[in-house]
Amino acid sequence: MIDFGNLAPTLVTIGAAIVLLPMLDRHSTLGRALPCAICLLLIGRTLAWRLTSTLPPFSFDMDVLWAYSFVSVEALSTISSMLLFFFLARTCDRRLDADRAQRWVKERRPRIDLLIPTYDEDAAILERTIIGAQAQDYDSYRVCVLDDGRREWLKDLCRRRGVGYLVRTDNAHAKAGNINHAIELLGRAAQPAEFIAVLDADFVAQPNFLSRAVSLFADPSVGCVQTPQHFFNTDPLQHGFRASAHWPDEQRFFFDVLLASKDAWGAAFCCGTSSICRREALEAIGGVPTESVTEDMLLSLKLKAAGWKTVYLNERLSMGLAPEGVSEYITQRSRWCIGFMQIARSDWGPFGRARLPLIDRISLLDAFLYWSLSFPFRLMCLAAPVVYGLTGAAVIFADADGVLTHYGPSICAAVATLAWITAGRVLPIVTDAAQLLVAVDAMKAAIFGFFRPAGQRFKVTAKGRSRNRVTVQWPIFLKVLLPLLVLTFSAIAYGTQYEFSPVYGDRSAPVWLFWAYYNMTVLVVTALTCIELPRAKFEGFRADEAVTLTIGSAVYRPRMLVLSDVGATLEGLPAIPPGAPCSVRLNSIEAPIPSRLLRTGKRTAEIVFEASPPIGEAIVRKLFSGPYQISPQQFRFGGVLAAIAGRIAS
Repeated sequence: MIDFGNLAPTLVTIGAAIVLLPMLDRHSTLGRALPCAICLLLIGRTLAWRLTSTLPPFSFDMDVLWAYSFVSVEALSTISSMLLFFFLARTCDRRLDADRAQRWVKERRPRIDLLIPTYDEDAAILERTIIGAQAQDYDSYRVCVLDDGRREWLKDLCRRRGVGYLVRTDNAHAKAGNINHAIELLGRAAQPAEFIAVLDADFVAQPNFLSRAVSLFADPSVGCVQTPQHFFNTDPLQHGFRASAHWPDEQRFFFDVLLASKDAWGAAFCCGTSSICRREALEAIGGVPTESVTEDMLLSLKLKAAGWKTVYLNERLSMGLAPEGVSEYITQRSRWCIGFMQIARSDWGPFGRARLPLIDRISLLDAFLYWSLSFPFRLMCLAAPVVYGLTGAAVIFADADGVLTHYGPSICAAVATLAWITAGRVLPIVTDAAQLLVAVDAMKAAIFGFFRPAGQRFKVTAKGRSRNRVTVQWPIFLKVLLPLLVLTFSAIAYGTQYEFSPVYGDRSAPVWLFWAYYNMTVLVVTALTCIELPRAKFEGFRADEAVTLTIGSAVYRPRMLVLSDVGATLEGLPAIPPGAPCSVRLNSIEAPIPSRLLRTGKRTAEIVFEASPPIGEAIVRKLFSGPYQISPQQFRFGGVLAAIAGRIAS
């Protein structure tokens, strides 16, 4: 039986978190320092106990080798967790700097080339991006579309929209090569632009993107300004859990929290789209690097070695398409993993010969541990209760009281502090499921990227495809999730019901059973995302404003709940047969929008716009003007769990 007196450290930790955290300001370095320091101390205490008190004498017995293999990976993963809290102890908000520098922007009005590199995107996606690029509240810039697909229709679209069009004869070095080709051509002008902005083909800039981002170049040492990536569709996790009303997209932790913390330490880096670089700085390092498929991160490292800073403006200034399907999500993460491993093997890695400050090397070590070890450790954590339940081979040689005394406080402190710092953007189960989803492919990518860094191809993340039917990711489900589910259930049944089992009646049973049941929950939640539900005809931003809807001679004043570039969801209409023609008036759009009633329900109705090109352009400008968003303002773990339970029940 567990001695409940050993729960005291955990209960004290939970109580301290409940009392202390609401009194602190998570937006300040001073407010973050104390809880992060406590987490570092508790995690370090657990690691020291783990290495000194929970291992058997070393031998070449398989059970012992398994225990030592596990603790080796666990120790390195623990160091990665400690580095995370080290970086999170500080944060930086440059929005006030951007405010103060607006006078510099108005006086200098530096010329900017806004580049949109493209490869195989659809016309609707590209036109939306071009419209946003042309709607800037800045007057000293030009837009150029870089076509690596050599498409005549795109050339015609650019001519019709009045933007530049550049094409090259090959696709050497993919996106990086495409951008470098444009920089070289545009640099031959009599007065080349002083700054180069980049928008991915599926990202739409808000009107103040250029004027806000370029302001930070008032500091002459800044070589690159990065802004966050936000999205106007649900990612596979949000969609799979039906939890978009309670859970943000998976990248919110990185862009809202982590990159701002890295910036506070002077270790921010470029993430590609929605960034601006100083031409002089780019020329100093020979253009956008081509040695890695994650050229953006390597760009910042080369800039740092050349004496230029990368800074981060944590302000929503653009929105794009998140990966819509699981396979695309995995492709994107695998490319990031390969690209970082290419960097790790180069002179710009954590132990490379490049002249990098110590803080950048620490940041690179943090990233290396994440990409190389977090995914194997996730699978080892899933395997440990299975191996123990079936064979008795343990990874922790300690009783339940010892485990609770040491792991309880460190885990509770880490979970509470992360939830507090991130305002709920990082929560158990869902975050674990996101990591498990890409674990196998990320491990393959890490191996190929590290041991065969040369010749890795840039894989484009496909977006904008039709998603009108259920799609099951059978390879992941059958090869990874289902076997682990069956083995975990078998280990629980064998270890608890069969009296001749090697672990039957073991004093550690409460610990490994909790571990096993938690793993089963994560596996089930991950499996849900592999059964991809059809997506709605349109996904749009949350809205709450009155509109005027005219159907024949009847005029209604419903509220608009959702707005997209192709339609809207309205609330407060009587029962009207679908298919009825109608027109709707939206705030800030003068002309009525011809529409059709697509679908009606008990409380809501969907309309699809049938607008002319000028009105369609006005809708896009309204949609991406800034006020609208898709992510919820508050993130509720209870709501996420309820959504997951509803998905399982259905």
